[in-house]
Amino acid sequence: MVNLFQYAFTTYLSLTGQQPMAAQGSCSSRSLRVMTFNIRYDYSPCPPIPTSGPPPVESSPEEQIWGEKRWAERRYRVADTITFHAPDVFGLQEVVSSQMGDMRQLVGSVYDSVGVGRDDGKEKGEYVPVFWNRERFKLLEVNYFWLSPEPDQPGSVGWDAGQTRMCTLVSLLDLTHPSASSSVEGGALFHIANTHYDDRGVQARGESSLLIRRRLPGLIKAVEEKHSVKGEGLVVLLGDFNSPEEEAGYKNIVFPQASSPLQFADTMYSLSLAPGPGKLWEPYGLHYTYTGFQPYDRKERIDFVFMGLRTGRQWKVSRQGVVDNEWRGEKGWKGLSSDHRAVVAEFCT
Repeated sequence: MVNLFQYAFTTYLSLTGQQPMAAQGSCSSRSLRVMTFNIRYDYSPCPPIPTSGPPPVESSPEEQIWGEKRWAERRYRVADTITFHAPDVFGLQEVVSSQMGDMRQLVGSVYDSVGVGRDDGKEKGEYVPVFWNRERFKLLEVNYFWLSPEPDQPGSVGWDAGQTRMCTLVSLLDLTHPSASSSVEGGALFHIANTHYDDRGVQARGESSLLIRRRLPGLIKAVEEKHSVKGEGLVVLLGDFNSPEEEAGYKNIVFPQASSPLQFADTMYSLSLAPGPGKLWEPYGLHYTYTGFQPYDRKERIDFVFMGLRTGRQWKVSRQGVVDNEWRGEKGWKGLSSDHRAVVAEFCT
């Protein structure tokens, strides 16, 4: 039922001019590629990355592909997933401080990043960081808030959640846009929000979505007013929502909310399925985003990239897909890079 609603809702918004749909060809002007990836936290002390030489390769027989491998092995495959797909901006989840350092080192100097530990707003606890191409973007503002009735209180726990959860919002100026050095236009500004919902609290997931719908518009408006932006920037909400489509955590994001001036659409359903030059026949790759580390007995789509629907410059979803987390080469390392798969979406004008 939710699938039918999403298709009908995005079609309606497209016809009324409120919803960007996929382009009739490849991107004609500007584009933005984003990724979300839950990399699975490192639960044990991990040796530092070697300063020279290739990463260690531990070959294992076919039957040993399953099970959680050490972060010391997985980190290179996580980094390769990001590097291969070359997102302009990406958000990660379940990142502890040492992993934050590893990712900054492994993805290289191409990316800059921000993030704080959720337990104290500094380094304690998991991060939900955002990385961006430092040659293309300049950070204008970063805002952190917690998914609880006390969103400005680091470490706060909301509703029936089992743990502290938070959201990171970055506002980025596209330095390649003609207006970047003068009067900033909406097409030069990107607001990227990365979050990770609780895995236990059903109520917390539903309330977290309502909080984000209330909180983001005000933060985004303040940034655009502060920097005298002409028009409206693209808003992207991504992360691990721990919520399947039939649950309130998902529904409260994609269903219209009278109390929120910002509506959202699931990029998978916003991708036009009518084939044409430079277009996809359907969302690329796999469907489920959570697999666990054992043979896929849990198949859930809980990691999403949502597009904010605004009245300004209209962006289109030109690419969307789920990237496999399984490494089963004829030679070399075998295993799963994480218990989640990455989701990639591309927007264009």
